Amino acid sequence: MASTAIQKIGNKNSLRALILDMKDSLADVLPRHITPERVLKMALVAASRQPKLYECTRESIAKGVMDSASLGLDCSGLLGSGYLVPYWNGKIRMLEAQFIPGYRGLIDLARRSGQVSRIEAHLVHENDDCEIEFGTDPKLIHKPSFKADRGGVLGAYMVAEIVGGGKQVEFMPIADLLKIKERSKSRDKAGNLIGPWVTDEGEMMRKTVVRRGVKYLPLSPERANDLARAIELDNASYVDIEDIATGEPKTPEDRAAELREKKKTRPTAGGDDPGEDSGEPPADSPRQGTLLEE
Repeated sequence: MASTAIQKIGNKNSLRALILDMKDSLADVLPRHITPERVLKMALVAASRQPKLYECTRESIAKGVMDSASLGLDCSGLLGSGYLVPYWNGKIRMLEAQFIPGYRGLIDLARRSGQVSRIEAHLVHENDDCEIEFGTDPKLIHKPSFKADRGGVLGAYMVAEIVGGGKQVEFMPIADLLKIKERSKSRDKAGNLIGPWVTDEGEMMRKTVVRRGVKYLPLSPERANDLARAIELDNASYVDIEDIATGEPKTPEDRAAELREKKKTRPTAGGDDPGEDSGEPPADSPRQGTLLEE
């Protein structure tokens, strides 16, 4: 059972009171264009879009709001800038909230550096006309279909133009995007996926390819710290997440399933420790972007 010292946020009035209590702390970290009152509106909108946030602990809501405020990003989820996302914490048997950046949030942080003149991300559908070339002179031509049904998603790409010349093109096929989706920790206590991968799947696919691509952009040191913090928050929202290009480790569920199979198919007496995982991580996937700096 959850400790009585840990309280859920409960309802809209409690959420409002919590944010108002944080007003002075928020004012210390917010950029000039965002006020504590606006943060309150963002948090209320986030909860209206994802009611399970009311079941999250007060402490986690406060931290999530503070994280979004310190980066100067909207946490409502409406604009694709960022999200307050509920996660089930099995140790305390309660939901906890966490702020994760959206694709527009990562783009905003990259553009604040002054080193990127343009950056955008799009989805490629089956009925679109799209050509991508990598190498020393990357090129991308995407002509979206004007049909009512553009077909299923084939992948997502990011294009960035660097001040002074140069481009960064990043592409991820749908298979890689879905691998990232399945590693999301945003689930209820029954293990069902919840959060922005359910309510805003397209935006999360854009965010995933932007997160991969921005690592290769030139950034000023102070802005690089903000972007690194945003990526750190995003990585924490996945199970053992690593860049696909370096190979992904297995999830705890994968490891548990393998151990069960080992126990069924081999004796343990005199053999390997059945509690030890000797499986190798999946083979590396080919990188789908330009690597001009490597």
